[in-house]
Amino acid sequence: MMQPPFSGATCSRDVLLMNSTVNSMKASKPDVTGLIALFGGAAAISLAPLFVRMSETGPTATAFYRLLLAQPALWILLQFSRVPDHPQNSRSSGDHPLRPSIKSWPWFGLAGAMFAFDMGFWHESIHMTSIANSTLIANAAPFFVILGARIFFHERMPPRFLLLVAMAIIGTALLVQASISTSGLRLKGDIFALITAFFYGSYQLCVKYLRNRNFHPISILAYSGIPSMILLGIGAVLLGEKLSSNQSQTWLALSGLALFSHVGGQGLIVFAFGRLPASMASLGLLLQPLLVILLGWGFYGEKLGLWQIIGAIVLMASLYLATISPAPRGRSIPD
Repeated sequence: MMQPPFSGATCSRDVLLMNSTVNSMKASKPDVTGLIALFGGAAAISLAPLFVRMSETGPTATAFYRLLLAQPALWILLQFSRVPDHPQNSRSSGDHPLRPSIKSWPWFGLAGAMFAFDMGFWHESIHMTSIANSTLIANAAPFFVILGARIFFHERMPPRFLLLVAMAIIGTALLVQASISTSGLRLKGDIFALITAFFYGSYQLCVKYLRNRNFHPISILAYSGIPSMILLGIGAVLLGEKLSSNQSQTWLALSGLALFSHVGGQGLIVFAFGRLPASMASLGLLLQPLLVILLGWGFYGEKLGLWQIIGAIVLMASLYLATISPAPRGRSIPD
C-alpha cells in the first residue's frame, strides 16, 4: 500500500523545520526591551555635558563626584536587585551573581579603570572645545567596539549591518566636520575627545564581558565604580583641581550628573548590553551625540549647519535601520 504524501514522519520533519526557522527568525531580531533601555540611557547621559559645564569644581574632580555621589544610590538599589533581567539566564540558580568572584575582579577593575580614563579625558575635553565636538568625537567608540567585538566576542557582521555602520560613520563625520578645530585649545579638546572614544569603547567591551558572565547591571556599576572613583580622586589631587564649591548650582549639577546620568543613564545602558550584541549596542549609543547637539543649540547657541543637519538625518536613518535588521551573531563569552 502506497504511503500518503504527507506521512507522520514527513509532517514531523516539516514541523521541526518550521519551528527551527521561526526560532531562528526570532533570535535574529533585536531585543525590544534592550533597545528601549539603550535609547533611554543614551537620552539620560546626553545631559551629562550640561551638568559638567555647570559644575565649578575641576573636570576630573567633577568626574570623581559623579562616582562618589552615585555610590550610595547604587548600593541601595543593589539590595533590591535579586530578580534576573537577562532573557537567557545561563546560571543554574536563576540568579545573577551580585558580588564579583576572585576570577572576575580583574574585569571589574579593568572596567573601572577604563571608565575613569574615559570620564577624565571627556570632562577635560568638554571645557576645551564645544559640547557638540566633545560628545561627537567621543562617540567614535563604535569603531573600537566593533573591532573588539570581532576579535574578542567573534561577532560576525552581516553585510547589511556593515553597510549601516558605514552609514553611521558617514553621518557622524558630517556632523563633526563642520565644527572640528584645527588649532589651539579646541584642537587639544578634540584630541582628548578622540582618546575618550578609545577608553569608552574599551569600557563597553568590559561591560559586555561582565554581562555575558551574567552579572547584574547595578552590580557592575557599583563594583567597577570603586576603582573609578579612587583613580579619579587621585587624578584630581595630582592635577591640583578645585575640589569644593559653595555654590548650590554646582552641587545640584553634580547630583544630577551622579543620579540621572550615571545611575539612571549608565544603568540602562549596562542593562541593554546584556540583551544586545556589543556592536549593535554601541552603534545605538550614537543617538547621544545627536541629542547633545540639540541641547547645545538650545542652551549655548551652538547652531547646526546644512551638512550637520544632513549628517543628523543619515545617522538617525542608520540607527532606525539597525534596530529592524538581523543582529550580529557571536559567542556569548570570549575565549
